[in-house]
Amino acid sequence: MGMVFALVLFGRSDDGSACQRLSAQPEHYVSRTLCEADQDIALQSEIALRSDYPAVISRCLQARAGSAMARGPQNPTPLERNGANAIRFAMSQRAKRR
Repeated sequence: MGMVFALVLFGRSDDGSACQRLSAQPEHYVSRTLCEADQDIALQSEIALRSDYPAVISRCLQARAGSAMARGPQNPTPLERNGANAIRFAMSQRAKRR
């Protein structure tokens, strides 16, 4: 069997010091490309929009990461630390609701 990816949502503090997996069951994909194509949809999901976190990020992780998904990304890259597009998108959606 080939590599499987899971689309996981994380709630994140404004300063990035706290990152917690949201309780949604992750969707699984046969390729990273397919997983990444659904990230915007996941950020518009009810669980993402109703979270108590000021920002929500999405990640496509290798499904074998298992328990690491619950802890969030380890040794994040600069993009993961900033959350770039995912955080901007989630925050702009939250601003529209207020």
